[in-house]
Amino acid sequence: MSSPFKKCSLLLINNGHPDRRNPEYVSYIRTIGECLEECGFTVKFLSFTKPAKLFHKIKSYIFLWLKIIASKYSAHDIIYINHVTHCFPAIYSTKNNKNKIIIHWHGEDLLPNNWVLKKLLTTIQGKLRELTHIVPSEYYKGILNHSLSVPTNKIHVNPSGGVETNIFSPTDNKPLPYNKLSIGYASSISKSKGFDIFLAVSQASCESLTQRNVHTEFHCIDYGPESKKYLSTPPLSSNISVHKCYDKKEIHLFYEKIDILLFPTRRKSESLGLVALEAMACGVPVIAPNKFAAPEYIYPGVSGELFEEYSTSEVLKCIEKIHANYNSYSTREVILEKYSKESTVKNYKELFAKLNNTKRS
Repeated sequence: MSSPFKKCSLLLINNGHPDRRNPEYVSYIRTIGECLEECGFTVKFLSFTKPAKLFHKIKSYIFLWLKIIASKYSAHDIIYINHVTHCFPAIYSTKNNKNKIIIHWHGEDLLPNNWVLKKLLTTIQGKLRELTHIVPSEYYKGILNHSLSVPTNKIHVNPSGGVETNIFSPTDNKPLPYNKLSIGYASSISKSKGFDIFLAVSQASCESLTQRNVHTEFHCIDYGPESKKYLSTPPLSSNISVHKCYDKKEIHLFYEKIDILLFPTRRKSESLGLVALEAMACGVPVIAPNKFAAPEYIYPGVSGELFEEYSTSEVLKCIEKIHANYNSYSTREVILEKYSKESTVKNYKELFAKLNNTKRS
C-alpha cells in the first residue's frame, strides 16, 4: 500500500550534517532523514557540514540562518526543526504555518549549560507552546512540559531514528560468561557519563565471582572530552582493554566483545541513552542508574539492572545478579517492541496521520 505522504515534501533543518570527510558527525540526522523517507516524504535538508575552525563555524551559522530566513516554506508540507535554539529563526520565518512545524529535541537542548541558550529558550517559550514537539523519552517529555510549559498533548515520544536491528544483533555461538565475564563501557569518557564508576568497579573485586573462579575483564572506547585525563594518569588497571573509536557501522563489534554494559550516567540531559539501546539489541544486559530515561527500557531481571546509588558496591551487586541469572535476560525483545528503526517509522506515520487529520478539521 502506498504511503499517504508519497507526494509530500519535508524540510529537515539542523545545525549539522555528516559528509564524506566526517561521516559520523551528527549521524543521527541522517538516520532521522531515512525514517522520514520511509514514511514516504521527499526530504530536503537545510544544514551545514562540520566546520574546521571557529571562524568557519560562525560563518556556517550565519549562512544557515540566512537560508532559513530566505526559504520558501509554502513549498513544504512539514517543517522539521532540530536543535531549535541553534536554528531559532525558523520558528519565526514560518509565520502562520504553526500546524506544519515540528520541533525535535535532543540531549542538552532543554538543559543547556550556556547562559545565552538559556535566555533564548525563555525568549521563544511562548512561540514553542503553539507547536508540535518530538522528544526521545517520557523523561524528556516531563522536562519539556515542566520547563517550558508546553502542553503534554503537543509532545510526542519517539526515539531519534531508532536502533537498526539488522546491524545491532546478537552474535551467533557467543559463549555464555561462566568462567570469564567481560564488562564494557561505551559512553564518552567523562565523569558526567560515569567513567569514574567504571574505573572503580574494574579495580574492585567481585567477591562472589572470585569464589566461583570467574575472571572479569573490562573494555572501554577511547573517545570523549576527558579521555586523556582518565586514560593516561594514573595508569589503568591491567584488566582494562582500551579500544580505538569505532564508526557507527562498526560499533556493534564492541558490543560483541562484552557480556554486560555499564551505563552509569549522571547527566540530567541524558534524554535517552543510545549506547544502552544498541547493546540491548545485541543481547547485552545493561546496568544503569534508576533515574533519567533508563527505567523506561531497563527492566530488572529482563533487560538489565538498575542501581540507586553511585557506589561501587551497588554496581557490583548488579553485576553479580546478572552473572548468576544470565540466561533469564531477554534484552533484544524490548528493542524490537519499542526502539527499533521499524517501530520508530511506525510512530512517525501515526503522528503525521494525526497531524494531517488536524489540518483538515
